[in-house]
This record gives sequence, C-alpha cells and structure tokens, in this order.
Amino acid sequence: MYRLLPLVVLIFSTGCATDEMAGTDRSGGEARIVRQMDLPLVGAAPAQGQAPRKTFQARSVQGWLDATGAWGMTTEVAHSRGRCGTYETGIQIGKGDAACTRVDWLSDPDFGSRRTQCNAATLIHSGAGTIQPPRSAVPEANCVRVLVRCTGAC
Repeated sequence: MYRLLPLVVLIFSTGCATDEMAGTDRSGGEARIVRQMDLPLVGAAPAQGQAPRKTFQARSVQGWLDATGAWGMTTEVAHSRGRCGTYETGIQIGKGDAACTRVDWLSDPDFGSRRTQCNAATLIHSGAGTIQPPRSAVPEANCVRVLVRCTGAC
C-alpha cells in the first residue's frame, strides 16, 4: 500500500497541471492590460540643472514627466501565479478634470520596463521613456495613466 503512494501523488499532480494548462493558459496570446490607474500630474520645483518636472504618485507608484516628454516611473507589480508572466509598465498622458475621471488622452501608451516574474513574486519595476505626442501636448497634460500589461501566465 505504501509503495503506491508516490504513484498516486504523481498522478494527481500531473492531472492538476494538465487541467490548469488546458483551461487557463494565456502564454501564446497578445499582451493584455492587467492594471490601469489614472492619476493627476502635479507641478514640482525643478532639481538643480534639470528641466521642470510634473510628478505623480499613489500607493506603490511614483513617477515624473518633464517638459520634453521624458518620463520615469517606479512601481510595484505583483504576480499571483506559479507559472511565469512577462510584465511591462508604462504611462500615457492626457488633459482632464482635477480627479482625472474625464480625460482626453494626448499620447499613445509608452512602456519603459519589461520583467519576467514567476512563483507568485512581487517585484519593483523601474523604467523610463519619452512620450511622443505633439510638443504642445506635454505642457497641457495634467493627468497620467499608469499601465501594467502582461503576456504569459498572468
């Protein structure tokens, strides 16, 4: 009886893996947005020798945007699955009301970090890039959309 225990454990664990892969595998598809947050851009005093920046922040997100369209962001990304997913973080800028609930988006999303996460890991993503809207759009922007997208087992 005890000699069969390893065989039973092997059969059950294989069955679980097969069910999960057949039912919920997203590893072959396109990237999908898994988190989106709209935040106000706030003017900040320029650091010595740097262009003036607007900043944004929320729980686990901090970032900035300068007048040239350059941006940087640090955010925490949680992966809740055992199998791996590849996450990218980015921003989009827009003009809207003070709460950023009704926004006209002035740029396409720009992604600045890409990391693969496995085994229910939470990692800090730090990335930067340059928004490519018309130059006049950056001074008008008062909202930012923080985006996290994923491919694989998300």
